[in-house]
Amino acid sequence: KEETFFYHSDHLGSTSYITDDKANITQYDAYLPYGELLVDEHSSSEDLPYKFNGKQFDDETGLYYYGARYMNPVASIWYGVDPLAEKYVSISPYSYCKSSPMNYIDEKGLYPKGIVTIHYERSIVTTAPSITGATMNVPTQYVYYKFTKSATHLLSLVSGVPENYIKNVRLEEFNLQRESNSITLGDSPENTRMLVSPEYFNEENISKEQYYDWWFKEFSHEVGHIKQIKRDGSEGLYLLKTLWGYVSTLSHDKAPREREAEKGSEVFESFRDFVKSKFHANLNRLFIGKGSEEEKIKQIDKWWNAYKEQEK
Repeated sequence: KEETFFYHSDHLGSTSYITDDKANITQYDAYLPYGELLVDEHSSSEDLPYKFNGKQFDDETGLYYYGARYMNPVASIWYGVDPLAEKYVSISPYSYCKSSPMNYIDEKGLYPKGIVTIHYERSIVTTAPSITGATMNVPTQYVYYKFTKSATHLLSLVSGVPENYIKNVRLEEFNLQRESNSITLGDSPENTRMLVSPEYFNEENISKEQYYDWWFKEFSHEVGHIKQIKRDGSEGLYLLKTLWGYVSTLSHDKAPREREAEKGSEVFESFRDFVKSKFHANLNRLFIGKGSEEEKIKQIDKWWNAYKEQEK
């Protein structure tokens, strides 16, 4: 018979106790601040590997696997440079959680993995001539994000924007973007960029459900601008009409195009609340969970069909 075990975690997601299906304690772990095992006791023949932050501990190397990198709990550092190091230049790329492991955790990186996937674009940048007249070709890496299939599907349903437009959207973190804001640009609906403020890539001081909800409300609105890009036929005309809306109303939120796009957020919130009241389910948790993209889309469609049926 296959044994069943239950993990009991602390505020950092670290495994403290493991019990069997009869609630007997089979394993107890305690840690030093960076995850080095202080106590590791187990009565079961199985030593279960998920320990500090709920991450897998490799007995052979003594390292924790976080997905993007390995962490050495004895040396208190990452093995390998942070792939997003250029965004946080004031922090050592080898430092774990700003050297504050009692307050923060690092899951795999600060972005909602059920909504977007991370991508890297490498290119060669030629520097300006030096005083000797020499130039240098410097390899550069850019980071951008794209919506997952299931997020694309949901955003399409609530906004009315075709999936083939949303799946091509490229999201880029833009440090000059004002706080908690984003802007959509593009010369065609198949070629759009969203410049996103850094706050969207910081999950601190907010629950995971709130974080996902924030993203969906924002981008259910933002993808609505893609319809305007298609309607205008050029980026110049799109920007001109958008700016005129701000000027004529002396407001961002009251501008006609913002109010048009906001309908997507309103539908998302209505659908989210319907799922909660009708099915006693959490729409955001569907994306936080580890189901496949196809399973998530199937579940969304089931809820969406019921949602549309009750509107009749």
